[in-house]
Parts: sequence; structure tokens; C-alpha cells
Amino acid sequence: MAGLPQRARDSIRPVSSVAIFTLVQDEPEFLPVWKAHYAPAGDVYILDHESSPPVEGGIALHHKWSWDFTWWHDMAQRFQEALFEAGYQTVVFATPDEFLVPIHVPLVDYFRRYSHGAVVRPMAYDIVDMSRASPGYDLLDTPVGVVYHDDKDGFLDWTSSRPWEDRRWWVRCSSYDKPLILREPYRWSWGLHSTKDDDPRPESDLRLLHLHRVDYESGKIRHARKRLRLNHKDITEFGSGAHNLLTEEPAYNQWFYHDVAFRERTPWTLHARAD
Repeated sequence: MAGLPQRARDSIRPVSSVAIFTLVQDEPEFLPVWKAHYAPAGDVYILDHESSPPVEGGIALHHKWSWDFTWWHDMAQRFQEALFEAGYQTVVFATPDEFLVPIHVPLVDYFRRYSHGAVVRPMAYDIVDMSRASPGYDLLDTPVGVVYHDDKDGFLDWTSSRPWEDRRWWVRCSSYDKPLILREPYRWSWGLHSTKDDDPRPESDLRLLHLHRVDYESGKIRHARKRLRLNHKDITEFGSGAHNLLTEEPAYNQWFYHDVAFRERTPWTLHARAD
């Protein structure tokens, strides 16, 4: 397992009892929203894998390859352990397009006061921009769909602290029910998606909103940036995460709307927002 650079350990200075961290490479769309969302809830740390320009206030990490999933996992694992060693009581990890949203309480209260045990898993949803879907296409044909708000597809307010509110479709995505909130050191699986047999069930009062599909056009831009990097054989030869490099039509549209691997294969249910 790759070691954590000493400069990353030296950057840890606990103020709150909660630490929230991420590992990024060139995420100008999501990162400002991510920081605004998580900063009120604890001490925020951003591991910056050679972004251009560098992330302001980020902790610089240097590694030749993009999409080297083993290195990425090792850095996240080592930094999690270092945060606990520094005295944090709760450690949270979320990628720049992942937003934890409790239903009943503010995020800071959820992190500090929850009593669900050493590991917490959210119920995850993909937030989907339907503006480029084929006529007549209906997400409710196969997955569990959750409708929120009026149909605002086609416009996304990146200055908003809650950009997911510009999207009508929330699609249940159990593969993102990740063990991301920890009260003690935890050995993550490769990719952080899988969970252990003894992990708790996802909490019904906590959502993880996955925004990879939140905006059709900016998603293409993000993928194009990733293609320009020196990408590891994990993605170029083995295909792990290869959808992150799709930019050409119709392949991009096929992944965006028809890759059912990210959806539930259960009868759909529809819930209207109560407020």
C-alpha cells in the first residue's frame, strides 16, 4: 500500500471533532459546491492530485497516473487513518460529486450526534438531467424514481449551494450506499463501493446524492478533461471506470441514460415531495 506523504499528515490540525475529506483532480464545477456544503459541518481537507490550477488550500499529492485506482484507494485509506490518529471522532469521505443530505437535521448535527454505530451508510440516488433524453424515454420504466421539484431540466445553477434542486429525477442507486461516515478506523474495499458482510444497512434518514449525471453538457466537459490526462492502465486497458472517458455521441448518451447498471432492477415507486 502506498504511503501517505508527510506533508499530508502535517496538514492535519483538528479544530472540530469531525473531519470531511475528498481527493480531487480538476473539479472546477463540483468542488466549490462541495466545499460550501461540507465546510459548515466540520474541518474540510482536500487532497489535490495535481489539479491545474492547484486547488486553493488543497494538500498537494503527486502521482504520475490518473485513474490509478490502487493509488487512489491507498491515499484515501491512509488519510482516513491519519485523521483518526490526530484525534478526530468522526471521519467522512465524499468525492466531489457526492453530497450527504440528512432528511431531518442539519448535516453538522447528523455528523456529531448520530448514534447508528461505528459505520454509517446512506441511501444513494443518482440525480439525472433529462434534457437530452430521447422523446418518450422514461426513467420509471426500470428503476426506482423519486420526483422532486418542478421539471427544471436544461438549466443548472452552479452558484447554488443545492444544485440538485434544479433536477426532477432522483434515481435509487444502491451501489453508492457507501460506508462513508466512520467513528473508528475502517478498511475500505477497492473503490470504496463495496461493503463488508457485517456493515449496517443504509440509513433511511440519510441520502447520498450522486451528481455525476446532474448536467449533460458539463458532464461531457469533465470527461474530456479526464481524457487529456496520462491515464493508468486500470482504465485504458482494463476498463475500470472507462465510462468516465466517454465524450462522443451516441456512446455518451447511451451511458448517460441507458446504462442500467447504476439503477435498481425493482418495480418502481414514485414519491412526491411533501413540502
